[in-house]
Amino acid sequence: MLQFTLTVIRSFCFSVILLSQRGHVHPSPSPSIIAFVSQTGNVMKTTLAAAVAVALGEAGIPTVAIDLDREHRALGASLETWAADRRVRHPERVQIEVEAAETAEEALQLARRSGREMAIIDCPSRATAATALIAGAADFVVMPLVPGVKDAALTVVTVGRIIMAGVRADRLAVILTRVSTEAEARDHHAWLRATPVCGQEIRVIDAVVPERTAYRNAIGKGLTILEAQPVSVRRDARAAVNGIIEAYMEASGASGGRETAQRGAA
Repeated sequence: MLQFTLTVIRSFCFSVILLSQRGHVHPSPSPSIIAFVSQTGNVMKTTLAAAVAVALGEAGIPTVAIDLDREHRALGASLETWAADRRVRHPERVQIEVEAAETAEEALQLARRSGREMAIIDCPSRATAATALIAGAADFVVMPLVPGVKDAALTVVTVGRIIMAGVRADRLAVILTRVSTEAEARDHHAWLRATPVCGQEIRVIDAVVPERTAYRNAIGKGLTILEAQPVSVRRDARAAVNGIIEAYMEASGASGGRETAQRGAA
């Protein structure tokens, strides 16, 4: 399923290139941006950013990642330090270029100057003014949420602030992470969908990331959750990455690429 989704997005990118060459569209020199933001720390924000970046890279889509999480970078636990560890431990695997940024403005400049088709921005661990600035410039915003009444309420508040800053609700999505039980996921999905923000329903990705020691071990070894061991734990990780990419494609109007890929598969 993951391979199918990546085939779809790769097909979509190729279709855009063909249309631009024929004069039907005028592509922006800037890459498409997926931003990962959070209201609190320890929600697998960086973990998901790394997984999506590697998945895109494996699909042959030129991708750059921007590390804007200065707090975790100072602790040696950021996207930049993960990428450096990956280069040393796993030189045979797909590598992602990661640029460190001190401000939101610098992060956006690095993304725009990268010459890549996709840019993944890992925002600060807590919502700040930089979060709103990045969200406003991004094509899609992902907010990981660990189940819990307080964190769920804070996430809704953060979503509201981002929407009030001018970001369309259909460019935002919440994904549950570190989920303990199916009932926990089901209850939070229902609550989030029944809680409109600024009069609009929150997009919630169906797939969740369960609590797994294997996922923490993978990121600590320069791997992604898609590469975690044993192989049996990768299914949920693949579903989560699929869900993020598909939600981005839907928000970006990539239905034409989906149809093209389906015809090719047939």
